[in-house]
Amino acid sequence: MPAWCEACDWGVRSTVEAPRGVVDRRVDATLRRSAQRLHARLAADPDVVGAAPSRTGALVLAVTVLLGSLLALVLALWWAFSLVGWWRVVALALLGLVVWELVPRPARLPRSVTAVTPDEAPGLHALVARLADDVGVRAPEVVGIDTDWNAGVGSLGWGRRRALVVGLPLWTSLDADERVFLLGHELGHLRSRDTTAGRTIGAAGDLLTRAAGVLWPGPVTDHGDLLLTASSAIGSVVQRAVAAPVIGVLVALVRLDATQSQHAEYVADRLAARAAGPSSGVTLLSSSLHPIRGLTAAQVAARTGADPWSAIEGADRPTARELRRRRRESELSRHRADATHPPTSLRLDLLERMPATAPTGLDAALLDRADEDMRRLRGPLTRRFAEE
Repeated sequence: MPAWCEACDWGVRSTVEAPRGVVDRRVDATLRRSAQRLHARLAADPDVVGAAPSRTGALVLAVTVLLGSLLALVLALWWAFSLVGWWRVVALALLGLVVWELVPRPARLPRSVTAVTPDEAPGLHALVARLADDVGVRAPEVVGIDTDWNAGVGSLGWGRRRALVVGLPLWTSLDADERVFLLGHELGHLRSRDTTAGRTIGAAGDLLTRAAGVLWPGPVTDHGDLLLTASSAIGSVVQRAVAAPVIGVLVALVRLDATQSQHAEYVADRLAARAAGPSSGVTLLSSSLHPIRGLTAAQVAARTGADPWSAIEGADRPTARELRRRRRESELSRHRADATHPPTSLRLDLLERMPATAPTGLDAALLDRADEDMRRLRGPLTRRFAEE
């Protein structure tokens, strides 16, 4: 384990890269401020899971964006058809390309995800259904596995069907109570996402993000040609001027919904803590900080031809002192699981403030059945996981 001086913080380092890009930087700053304000509010009430912030402002802006985009499309079509000859053909072709790039598409499972039916994994589906009932949501219609060190929920199609994806390496690296916390946290997200407001705001945000990505120019590189470089610079300025309003609306939407989105993460933690116990969440979040539990062991096994799953299961658990070092490192570097999550140190603090109550989802027999399913599902994915 790395050396660490608890008195002077020697031995801790930042593991977080600063966000890149004009949109990412502004969104990151907004989410961090909202997470800190909300942490201070929730710290005063360690067990609350309701009273979500109002989304009225974000919903109004999202509806305006979607209706405005539809109106803009109708006007653009009217203008294109008003042209004559080849100009009409060119205008319709360009308009078609823009619509193809920006229009939302029905979400599908990534190709790397293997969907498993209740017949293939009855224990896993039963555990997911039990925990969904505990957190107060409908069980996802689709449950899938992949070889990522992650887990998540999302909407499929146009938002009516939900999917839960669990990474087999992450599942294998966790203890039983941590697995319950992981599933409870992901299912807890469905309380905020599985709503008309959530789907509407998500659709508007996706549209604005796509538009900003199309309009905002990349860095101007040195082409070795003065004329080409000058032309690129002029084009870059024009692109920035055109993209600025879109980016401004996107940042405004994020700011209006930032408190709710961060609140959803904290509430998902608390719902999971009720199912698995707050201590399981603290252990999971702490041990998932760099270095990831079991990752090095899996890498060594893959290089030597050994079974990576057994290597993960046999990997040493971090000591209490190492967990304290990682937590201090995450606090100094303001670590987050990703851009959508509050800082990990704030999540840990709120979990530790929760009252110690009996967990509702620790059914040993059900957990064993789910783990048996997961072990059986490893086989077809072992080679791919080792190669990755």
